[in-house]
Amino acid sequence: MTNAARSPIDAHPRAHPIIGDGYLFPSASDSAEPYGPTAFNKWLRGAEHLAGLEPLAAGLWPPYRRKFATEMAHVSDRLVARLGGWRTPRTLDLYSQPRDELLSIALEERRELREAK
Repeated sequence: MTNAARSPIDAHPRAHPIIGDGYLFPSASDSAEPYGPTAFNKWLRGAEHLAGLEPLAAGLWPPYRRKFATEMAHVSDRLVARLGGWRTPRTLDLYSQPRDELLSIALEERRELREAK
């Protein structure tokens, strides 16, 4: 998680202190339970709207995971999997969608190996 993304998450518990164990985002109706997926989905759509972004095509959360995996194509699969919260790098096959321009850049940055004589 980037420092910019981490900052408001770290601020949340300071603004909403609890005693003992608890959820980072407890339900408004029952603090012993977390918010459900419906709330997070609504928050994501609200954030897109506030940011003036069009919703990404083909789903709600997966398009952001695909975008992240694609943007991180220059990093090792092992690191991308760890950063993206995937258990294994094989999961990237589902999310990574190399674009033609990324393939061209990768080919241009190719290092030719030559046998030592």
